This record gives sequence, C-alpha cells and structure tokens, in this order.
Amino acid sequence: KLDAQLFQSLGGLTELDLSDNFLAYEIQNATFFANLHMLQDLNLMYNYEPYKTFDRLVLPPSFVNLTSLRKFQIDGYFFSRLDQRGIHSLLRLPNLKSVNFRMNFIKTVDLKLFENITTLKYIGLSENKVSFSRQTSKWYADENNRIEEDSASYQERQVSERRSKGENNDHANTKDRFSFQRCPSYAKTFDLSSNNIADIKAEDFEGLEDVECLLLSSNYLTQTLNGSQFNKLKKLKHLDITHNRIDFYHGKAFSEIPLLETLDLSYNSYTFEMKGMGHNFSFIKMLPSLRYLSLAHNQIAQRVSTELHSNSLNALDFKGNMLSVMWESGTNTYLNFFYNLHNLTFLDISENKLMTVPPDAMVRFPPSLKELYINKNQINFFNWDNLTVLVNLQLLDLSNNLLNGLPKTPCHFPKTFTKLVLHHNMIMKLPSAFFSKVKAMRYLDLSHNRIKILNENSFPSQLLGGLEVLALANNPF
Repeated sequence: KLDAQLFQSLGGLTELDLSDNFLAYEIQNATFFANLHMLQDLNLMYNYEPYKTFDRLVLPPSFVNLTSLRKFQIDGYFFSRLDQRGIHSLLRLPNLKSVNFRMNFIKTVDLKLFENITTLKYIGLSENKVSFSRQTSKWYADENNRIEEDSASYQERQVSERRSKGENNDHANTKDRFSFQRCPSYAKTFDLSSNNIADIKAEDFEGLEDVECLLLSSNYLTQTLNGSQFNKLKKLKHLDITHNRIDFYHGKAFSEIPLLETLDLSYNSYTFEMKGMGHNFSFIKMLPSLRYLSLAHNQIAQRVSTELHSNSLNALDFKGNMLSVMWESGTNTYLNFFYNLHNLTFLDISENKLMTVPPDAMVRFPPSLKELYINKNQINFFNWDNLTVLVNLQLLDLSNNLLNGLPKTPCHFPKTFTKLVLHHNMIMKLPSAFFSKVKAMRYLDLSHNRIKILNENSFPSQLLGGLEVLALANNPF
C-alpha cells in the first residue's frame, strides 16, 4: 500500500522513482499525483500485478495535474491495449517529451494517440506484441505462444533484465562507430522494435506523419518493399529495419521517403542465404538525401546488383558479408561494386573473410574515401602500392588479420594519411624503409604482433617526430 499522505509535503519534487513495487492497483486509483505540479520525471516501471495482464493501461484522473512532467516510463506493467480511454489524462500534459511503454505485452495500440502532442520527442513501444496484420501468421505463432505465458513465466523470476546502458556486443560497437545511427537529434522518434510486425502498409503509419526516426528492428518483416509502405512518413530521416527478413528486390524501395538520411538494413541475411534468389540494390540511387547506409551482416555474396550508385552517400557499413566470394580470383563481376559511390568517405568491409584485397578492386574504391576498415578478415597479403589512388585517405584499419610482415620498400601513403591500425597481426619485423616517406602520420598501432627486435633504426625520425600515439604493447621484444 502507498499512503497518499506521504506526498502532501513534496510539492517541489521533480523526480519520482516508484519502480519495482507491485503498485498496479495503487497507480490506477492514485490521488497523490494531484500535489506533484513540479514533477518532471516519473518512473513506474515493473509495477505489475503478479499473474495478471490488464485489458488496458488505466492512468488516474489525478495525472492531469502533472503539468511539468517531461519523462514517463511504465515498462513491465502488463496490459493488452493502449488507447485514449485509458491514458487521456497523460495525453493532456503540456510539457511531455518522452513516454515509454516497453515490454508490456501490448497487442493493440492506436498510433494516432500521440499525433497532436507537439512536445513529444520519443514514444517507446518496443518489446511488445504489436502487429499491424489482422491475420496471425503461423510462422510467428510460436513466438506469440511463448509470450502468452507472460505472467506465469516472467513473474516467477526476478525482474533483472533491464537493458544495460553500455551493452558490449558487436551491434552496439557498430553503433558507436557509426554515431549517425542514433536518434536524439531528431524531432520525434517512434520505437516499434521487437514486436510482431510481419508486414506494413502506408495506412499503418497514420498519425506518425511528423516522425523523423522510426525503429522497426527485430520484427518479422519478410515483404518486398516497393516504394509505397512509408508514404505517410515524408519527414522521416532515420529508418532502422535491422534483424528482419526484408526481400531486396524492388528498385523503388524506400523511394517514397525523400528526406531519408540514415538507413540501417543490417542483419537481414535470410533471403541472401537462399540459393538462386536475386537481389536488387538499385533503390540506393533513388534516395537523394541518403548519407549513411548499413548492409552489414547480410551474408551478401552472389546474385546482387554488380554496382552501387549514389551521389549523396557518405558512409557504408558492409561488414559481415562475403566479399571473399564476390572478389574471387578469376572473376571481375563485382570489381566496381563501390566505385560509383561518388561522395563516400567511410567504408567498413571488415568480417568479409578476405585473404587479400584484389588490386583491381582496390583501385576502384571511391577516391573520396577518408576512412577504410578492413579489419577482422584473414588478410595475409596487402598491396600497399594501391594506397596511392586513395588520395584523400586518412585512416586504414587492418587489425585482426594475418599479416606477417611489412614490405622493405617505401609505402607512399597519401598526404592526408594520419592513422594506421595494425594490431593483432603476425608482424615480426619493422623495415625502416616502409615508413620512410611518411609525412602526416599521427597514430600508429602495432600492438599484439610478433615483433622481436626494436631499435633506433626501426622507425625513421620524421615518423617519430610527427607521431602523437605509438602503440607497441604485447610484442615479444
């Protein structure tokens, strides 16, 4: 029980955390919110009623007095419906910026609920059971059945599954490197990730016309997008469809979103792993504002467009694919794959099982490149002479490969080149001639190699004079 008298003298309270208290019924009937006019942050997470899922979320009339409220969280309360009838008092608040209804087993939600709240920047509905389709598909029925056991299975264990602020996994690390994949700078973000969405239509997004960032990752999307699904979202700038099964076939996919800047299509490998199925990337040239694109971890190998085309794209994440197959010796089908990305400055082709980068492929990298990541491959030979064609290159990452040495001849690094990353290779010697033409290098990482001898001749003086960071840890000298 929560005594309302506790809050009578707390009129100046700005933050209130009542999470993990089993206050489901107390929240529905609370009167103490009437005194909290200064409250800005309210956390009601994990106040479920054991072994019960409510029909709808019902917030008390006293909520209308929270006129200063900016942030509201009610994850883990467990209810099936989110509608005007249940949360009308919340929707009337004049300063609301963030609402989060994560992990509540919500099946039905009216997305038009929030369309007239101009102050809102974030609406979170992730990890629920939202499905736009009226028919329940057999292929995700098992997942629904698992979640249907919600109250019993979930509530019998400790509620200790809150997301950590710094998840240390490959996808999180990718997002750190690609800082553009975050949404806080956009006017409004709508998070529908980790739901049961199997297909989408334009009318599904009515009420979201002012959304600039839409998160649809970890759903069950398998359809071929044809340029109509996002027709209502003309202001959309960031779209995350990671961890789905999108079929890349139609050349007009996403073309209805003229302002789209960031498109994350990573972890959609399902159709790429089907033998004999073709894939079309011509939609990329139809996106005039696109700056950042991720096609990572899709096992892209064959039967795809031979070239990518874009005049706007700045950064491409192509890690976790099969360039080793695309650039197979004796084939030249995909040598121009990246060449027509005329504004590209950032390219990540790590984790592509490459043993080398074919010279004919490397000289066809866009000359605009500034950062090139080829780490975490199986490279045992690298043609350093080809760097001369990348006249704007500033950073090269060849870490976590199988290089066992450096050439005994000078490497003509571009004039702009500042950072070379070679850690976790098998380099045994440092020929001083290799670095003799260095002009602007500021960062050199040779840690975790097999260098046995290090003396005054290992690095030329002009290199040492310009370096700001020299990493040599974990070598056996």
